[in-house]
Amino acid sequence: EVRENFAKNLITHGDSYTKLYATYRGMIDRCYCKSIPNYKRYGEKGIKVCEEWKNSYLNFKDWAYQNGYDETLDRKEQSLDRIDFDGDYCPENCRWATAREQAENKHNTTLYNFNGEMITATKFADNFGIKDKSFVYRKLKRGITLDDILLEWNFKNNVPNNVVDCLTYAKENNITNTTVIRQIKQGKLKAKKVGRKWYVEK
Repeated sequence: EVRENFAKNLITHGDSYTKLYATYRGMIDRCYCKSIPNYKRYGEKGIKVCEEWKNSYLNFKDWAYQNGYDETLDRKEQSLDRIDFDGDYCPENCRWATAREQAENKHNTTLYNFNGEMITATKFADNFGIKDKSFVYRKLKRGITLDDILLEWNFKNNVPNNVVDCLTYAKENNITNTTVIRQIKQGKLKAKKVGRKWYVEK
């Protein structure tokens, strides 16, 4: 399947000989091509490429240029780096870094405190069956704790039929989200707060 996508990309994007496409191809090969040496350090360890990028080089290209990619720089000045060294390749966990920054990151992956244990975001997601790791990365970037992330994930995936999130409630009632929050605080609406998110009873 991944190889078929490459064939389609070659026909449509015209970037086959660019540095950026070489970076993209290297990322895919490390995660899915069992015949290359680097597969043991990536694909064999469970590191994947998000569906958004795996299925479309153009999506990866858009992200790259929106996040400072420069085709004129060499690999020492700019390389694709995963913020959480044990995490997947996805927009929330990647950046462009110098070779030195990338080397330092291999030894300085961010650890978070969860119930007294220092743990990476990826390990946390794996431990609690959170398949969408980007959900964890996004929440951490917003300063939300692992406890609240787990609470929100569990609730989000087991939402009772009698509640709805604020944005949905606002759209259904043709009011603003701010109005919904104000009515909750005024006691006019019955609601439950999970993590940092409110859910309104129907």
